[in-house]
Amino acid sequence: MLPTVAVTDALISLFSHVVPTDRSAEIPTPWIKWINDVRLNHSKILGSLVATQVDGEQITSFVLGIGLNVGAAPALADDGWAGQGIDVAQPTVFRELLKTLAVRIREMRDRAGRATIYRAYQERLGGVGS
Repeated sequence: MLPTVAVTDALISLFSHVVPTDRSAEIPTPWIKWINDVRLNHSKILGSLVATQVDGEQITSFVLGIGLNVGAAPALADDGWAGQGIDVAQPTVFRELLKTLAVRIREMRDRAGRATIYRAYQERLGGVGS
């Protein structure tokens, strides 16, 4: 859940400062398609993978893989980044994502923080299946 929640955090933050190039366009809300995809409307913009090493109940290490379409993307439905008039530079997205990952990784260190991540995941979960 951590990478998908962190990415939606970053996008929500970025989109709160974006003015669409087409002023009549509405900025979409990113949502999570169970369990590791992030979508804008009907277009997949992210897939994530997580590998963890656990000792008892303690996570000793983890690796996050995040594939986010920003600068170049496959053909999307008309409701993807460009279709919504969203123009955000790659370095801006990367900086914001690093900030939100740092916050969520700190939260993973205690039970209350993990519960916060889980609640955010549940709130943003929009679907299961294809």
